[in-house]
Amino acid sequence: MKEDVYSVLVSTVRQIRGKSGMFYIHEGEIQNSLNYFQGFCYALDCISEKNLERELSSWFRSRSPIEGGNMNWFAEFKLVYDELSFPDQENQLFDLLEEFGKSTIT
Repeated sequence: MKEDVYSVLVSTVRQIRGKSGMFYIHEGEIQNSLNYFQGFCYALDCISEKNLERELSSWFRSRSPIEGGNMNWFAEFKLVYDELSFPDQENQLFDLLEEFGKSTIT
């Protein structure tokens, strides 16, 4: 792959900010955003030797206020940020994915 998967993740997050309805069904629920990015990460796993979800989980757990055990990162995100409003949850999701991608770009 010409670009590494982390750069692709950061680029995708930047494209989706503010126009997520063009990428997935946007009904004001964080689950739609989580489903999109979960599928996106799994698709990138298919074309690279990385396991983005596992790397993202490890990265997030080192910064998370709770211990999610053996949870999928997307479920853990929902648990940690459940109290936020949808726009705040979505912004937090985008911020975390972008920060993760930038911190691991090779």
